[in-house]
Amino acid sequence: MARYALGCLKDPYDHRDYDMAAYLKAAPVAEEVDHSPQFPPVFDQGPAGTCVACATAYYDKTFQKGVEHHWPLTDSQHQFSPLFIYSQRRKQPEDGGMTIREAMKIIQDQGVCSLACMPYDVHRINVPPTTEQRKAAQPYRARSYARINSIGEMQAYLVTNCFIAGVMVHEQFMDAPGGVIPMPEPGTQFLGG
Repeated sequence: MARYALGCLKDPYDHRDYDMAAYLKAAPVAEEVDHSPQFPPVFDQGPAGTCVACATAYYDKTFQKGVEHHWPLTDSQHQFSPLFIYSQRRKQPEDGGMTIREAMKIIQDQGVCSLACMPYDVHRINVPPTTEQRKAAQPYRARSYARINSIGEMQAYLVTNCFIAGVMVHEQFMDAPGGVIPMPEPGTQFLGG
Protein backbone atom coordinates (compact mmCIF):
# COMPACT_ATOMS: atom_id res chain seq x y z
CA MET A 1 0.00 0.00 0.00
CA ALA A 2 1.21 3.51 -0.78
CA ARG A 3 2.54 5.58 2.09
CA TYR A 4 1.84 9.25 2.54
CA ALA A 5 3.73 12.06 4.18
CA LEU A 6 2.43 12.59 7.71
CA GLY A 7 3.32 16.17 8.53
CA CYS A 8 0.91 17.02 11.37
CA LEU A 9 2.99 17.35 14.52
CA LYS A 10 1.23 17.22 17.88
CA ASP A 11 0.72 20.62 19.50
CA PRO A 12 2.20 20.78 22.98
CA TYR A 13 -0.15 22.12 25.66
CA ASP A 14 -0.15 25.91 25.84
CA HIS A 15 -2.07 27.63 28.65
CA ARG A 16 -2.46 30.70 26.40
CA ASP A 17 -4.76 28.86 23.97
CA TYR A 18 -8.25 30.30 23.72
CA ASP A 19 -11.00 27.78 24.45
CA MET A 20 -13.67 27.58 21.72
CA ALA A 21 -16.38 26.99 24.35
CA ALA A 22 -16.09 30.66 25.32
CA TYR A 23 -17.16 31.67 21.78
CA LEU A 24 -19.93 29.17 21.13
CA LYS A 25 -23.52 30.30 21.44
CA ALA A 26 -26.07 27.87 22.81
CA ALA A 27 -27.88 26.39 19.83
CA PRO A 28 -29.43 23.08 18.94
CA VAL A 29 -27.02 20.63 17.32
CA ALA A 30 -28.06 19.67 13.80
CA GLU A 31 -28.84 16.05 12.95
CA GLU A 32 -26.86 16.44 9.75
CA VAL A 33 -24.56 19.10 8.30
CA ASP A 34 -22.91 19.09 4.88
CA HIS A 35 -20.48 21.90 4.12
CA SER A 36 -18.94 20.16 1.10
CA PRO A 37 -20.40 22.63 -1.44
CA GLN A 38 -18.50 25.41 0.36
CA PHE A 39 -15.10 23.72 -0.04
CA PRO A 40 -12.65 23.97 -2.93
CA PRO A 41 -11.78 20.91 -5.05
CA VAL A 42 -9.72 18.15 -3.42
CA PHE A 43 -6.05 19.15 -3.16
CA ASP A 44 -3.17 16.73 -3.69
CA GLN A 45 -0.26 17.65 -1.40
CA GLY A 46 1.99 15.17 -3.18
CA PRO A 47 4.93 13.65 -1.29
CA ALA A 48 5.47 16.62 1.05
CA GLY A 49 4.30 16.71 4.68
CA THR A 50 2.21 19.82 4.07
CA CYS A 51 -1.12 18.48 5.38
CA VAL A 52 -1.44 21.10 8.14
CA ALA A 53 -0.77 23.96 5.70
CA CYS A 54 -3.27 22.45 3.26
CA ALA A 55 -5.88 22.11 6.01
CA THR A 56 -5.41 25.63 7.40
CA ALA A 57 -4.83 27.65 4.22
CA TYR A 58 -6.33 25.77 1.30
CA TYR A 59 -9.35 24.29 3.06
CA ASP A 60 -10.17 26.36 6.17
CA LYS A 61 -9.26 29.85 4.92
CA THR A 62 -10.75 29.17 1.47
CA PHE A 63 -13.96 27.91 3.14
CA GLN A 64 -14.21 30.97 5.43
CA LYS A 65 -13.61 33.53 2.68
CA GLY A 66 -15.81 31.66 0.22
CA VAL A 67 -18.72 31.78 2.67
CA GLU A 68 -18.01 35.44 3.46
CA HIS A 69 -17.65 36.66 -0.15
CA HIS A 70 -19.67 34.01 -2.07
CA TRP A 71 -16.63 33.38 -4.28
CA PRO A 72 -16.41 30.57 -6.82
CA LEU A 73 -13.91 28.21 -5.18
CA THR A 74 -12.62 26.65 -8.39
CA ASP A 75 -10.60 29.81 -9.12
CA SER A 76 -7.05 29.86 -7.67
CA GLN A 77 -7.53 33.59 -6.97
CA HIS A 78 -10.08 32.51 -4.36
CA GLN A 79 -8.11 29.57 -2.94
CA PHE A 80 -5.39 30.10 -0.35
CA SER A 81 -1.78 28.95 -0.59
CA PRO A 82 -0.51 26.10 1.60
CA LEU A 83 3.01 26.95 0.48
CA PHE A 84 2.74 30.43 2.03
CA ILE A 85 2.17 28.77 5.41
CA TYR A 86 4.44 25.75 5.10
CA SER A 87 7.49 27.64 3.82
CA GLN A 88 7.48 29.66 7.06
CA ARG A 89 7.30 26.83 9.59
CA ARG A 90 9.92 26.89 12.31
CA LYS A 91 13.38 26.67 10.79
CA GLN A 92 14.30 23.17 9.68
CA PRO A 93 16.24 21.98 6.66
CA GLU A 94 14.02 19.03 5.75
CA ASP A 95 10.32 18.42 5.23
CA GLY A 96 9.46 17.82 8.89
CA GLY A 97 5.85 18.93 9.13
CA MET A 98 4.35 21.49 11.49
CA THR A 99 1.79 21.92 14.26
CA ILE A 100 -1.68 23.34 13.71
CA ARG A 101 -0.86 26.10 16.20
CA GLU A 102 2.20 27.13 14.11
CA ALA A 103 0.04 27.43 11.00
CA MET A 104 -2.70 29.37 12.79
CA LYS A 105 -0.15 31.74 14.31
CA ILE A 106 1.22 32.51 10.82
CA ILE A 107 -2.32 33.19 9.54
CA GLN A 108 -3.07 35.40 12.53
CA ASP A 109 0.19 37.37 12.31
CA GLN A 110 0.68 37.56 8.54
CA GLY A 111 -2.42 36.30 6.76
CA VAL A 112 -2.14 34.05 3.72
CA CYS A 113 -2.02 34.88 0.02
CA SER A 114 -3.95 33.19 -2.77
CA LEU A 115 -2.86 30.04 -4.54
CA ALA A 116 -2.62 32.10 -7.75
CA CYS A 117 -0.18 34.46 -6.00
CA MET A 118 1.96 31.62 -4.53
CA PRO A 119 1.34 28.38 -6.45
CA TYR A 120 1.98 25.02 -4.80
CA ASP A 121 5.31 23.44 -5.79
CA VAL A 122 6.77 20.75 -3.51
CA HIS A 123 10.26 21.72 -4.69
CA ARG A 124 9.81 25.17 -3.11
CA ILE A 125 8.70 24.20 0.42
CA ASN A 126 11.74 25.92 1.95
CA VAL A 127 11.53 29.09 -0.16
CA PRO A 128 9.96 31.91 1.89
CA PRO A 129 7.32 34.24 0.44
CA THR A 130 8.40 37.31 -1.50
CA THR A 131 7.61 40.84 -0.37
CA GLU A 132 4.72 40.94 -2.86
CA GLN A 133 3.28 37.67 -1.56
CA ARG A 134 3.53 38.89 2.03
CA LYS A 135 1.72 42.10 1.09
CA ALA A 136 -1.02 40.11 -0.70
CA ALA A 137 -1.48 37.99 2.45
CA GLN A 138 -2.05 40.85 4.91
CA PRO A 139 -5.77 41.42 4.24
CA TYR A 140 -6.40 37.75 5.06
CA ARG A 141 -5.12 37.68 8.62
CA ALA A 142 -7.17 35.83 11.22
CA ARG A 143 -8.43 37.85 14.18
CA SER A 144 -7.89 34.88 16.50
CA TYR A 145 -8.03 31.11 16.73
CA ALA A 146 -9.19 28.78 19.48
CA ARG A 147 -8.84 25.16 20.57
CA ILE A 148 -11.81 22.79 20.49
CA ASN A 149 -11.67 20.43 23.46
CA SER A 150 -14.70 18.16 23.22
CA ILE A 151 -16.99 16.35 20.82
CA GLY A 152 -19.84 18.61 21.95
CA GLU A 153 -17.84 21.69 20.95
CA MET A 154 -17.07 20.08 17.58
CA GLN A 155 -20.76 19.39 16.96
CA ALA A 156 -21.82 22.91 17.97
CA TYR A 157 -19.14 24.56 15.82
CA LEU A 158 -19.93 22.44 12.76
CA VAL A 159 -23.46 23.83 12.59
CA THR A 160 -22.13 27.01 10.97
CA ASN A 161 -18.42 26.51 10.39
CA CYS A 162 -15.59 24.03 9.94
CA PHE A 163 -12.54 23.26 12.07
CA ILE A 164 -9.13 21.69 11.67
CA ALA A 165 -8.48 18.41 13.44
CA GLY A 166 -5.17 16.63 13.75
CA VAL A 167 -5.34 12.84 13.91
CA MET A 168 -2.60 10.56 15.18
CA VAL A 169 -2.18 7.85 12.55
CA HIS A 170 -1.22 4.25 13.36
CA GLU A 171 -0.39 1.31 11.08
CA GLN A 172 -3.96 -0.02 10.99
CA PHE A 173 -5.12 3.41 9.79
CA MET A 174 -3.12 2.96 6.59
CA ASP A 175 -4.16 -0.62 5.90
CA ALA A 176 -7.75 -0.77 7.18
CA PRO A 177 -9.69 -3.50 5.37
CA GLY A 178 -12.90 -2.15 3.91
CA GLY A 179 -12.10 1.36 5.16
CA VAL A 180 -13.08 0.63 8.78
CA ILE A 181 -10.29 1.85 11.03
CA PRO A 182 -10.02 -0.01 14.33
CA MET A 183 -9.10 1.70 17.58
CA PRO A 184 -5.40 1.19 18.22
CA GLU A 185 -4.35 -1.42 20.74
CA PRO A 186 -2.51 -0.18 23.85
CA GLY A 187 1.15 0.33 22.99
CA THR A 188 0.52 0.74 19.26
CA GLN A 189 3.20 2.83 17.62
CA PHE A 190 1.94 5.94 15.90
CA LEU A 191 3.36 6.79 12.49
CA GLY A 192 2.62 10.51 12.63
CA GLY A 193 -0.35 12.74 12.03
